[in-house]
Amino acid sequence: MTGTTQPDEIVLITGHLDDLPSSGTAPGADDNASGSVGVMVSAEELSQQVFYRTVRFAFFTGEEQWLLGSDAYADMVYQAGDNIVAVYNMDMLGTDNVGEPYLRLHTRITSNPGYPGDLAIANTFVDVVNTYSLDNELSPIIDPDGITQSDHSSFWNKGYSAILGIEDNDNDISPYYHTASDTVSTLNLTYFTNFVKASVGTAAHLALRDDGTLIADFTASPTSGAVPLTVNFTDLSVGATSWSWDFGDTGTSTDKDPTYTYTSTGTYTVSLTVTSASGSDTETKVDYITVTPPQPPVAEFTASSTSIYMGDSVTFTDQSANHPTSWSWTFEG
Repeated sequence: MTGTTQPDEIVLITGHLDDLPSSGTAPGADDNASGSVGVMVSAEELSQQVFYRTVRFAFFTGEEQWLLGSDAYADMVYQAGDNIVAVYNMDMLGTDNVGEPYLRLHTRITSNPGYPGDLAIANTFVDVVNTYSLDNELSPIIDPDGITQSDHSSFWNKGYSAILGIEDNDNDISPYYHTASDTVSTLNLTYFTNFVKASVGTAAHLALRDDGTLIADFTASPTSGAVPLTVNFTDLSVGATSWSWDFGDTGTSTDKDPTYTYTSTGTYTVSLTVTSASGSDTETKVDYITVTPPQPPVAEFTASSTSIYMGDSVTFTDQSANHPTSWSWTFEG
């Protein structure tokens, strides 16, 4: 499903199709027909809506042979340079036999640079549970230092943000997985249904539903400083397909995230007008940028060495502030 305004941002909703018997047949109701159903229901529901981001629904095989399918796919999209912003992987959604209806959302360890991205996906799931009154039906636990024995970890290995949604694998995992007894009759269908509902909601929220809303917004950095002042503007609009900036001093741009240099002192009001098929919207920030007169330079420098033998060379590096335009060095001695 190609996104409307952010089609280069890709959300993956995944699960594995294969099962592994210890002996004999393995129906695989929990591991992993349950996750596969979650992917199919997500596809069915999301296909009836429009989203800002592109959504891909993926079934992998070879998961039980140590992630063969997802590893190949993750490598393929990485080599292609695909901008995958979130991966939500479903694996074993059907068992809840003990106590609270816990489930686990596995992220990387908190010290891993990828943890904040994983946490954002997990928090989206938790927000969906709370927003849609599923908090009496499901008790999500965010599990840092998560397991790697499912397809999400193939995407971790390529630096993508990803989580695993799974039943409480620490305390209440199916005793029947990888056996001939992993049948529908062993599942808690109420728990499973609510898990799938929350998963569909998570997929929709990650994909950013396009309901025709158009909102102009932006930020800038820095917003004050001495002339000449170079400012980086960042678009925060929702639903925009084109941008028209007025920087308040006759300067304009149609870039999404422009960089602009103010060459005169003053206080400037900045406006951004965005448009889409549904119309236009304007955000104006009054007296947003303040450009002050140039400050006198402050001399500063460093030397490659301050203790040398006669005949040795020393490199001096200027580190003066406030944009000096000329330099005069004196080397006494």
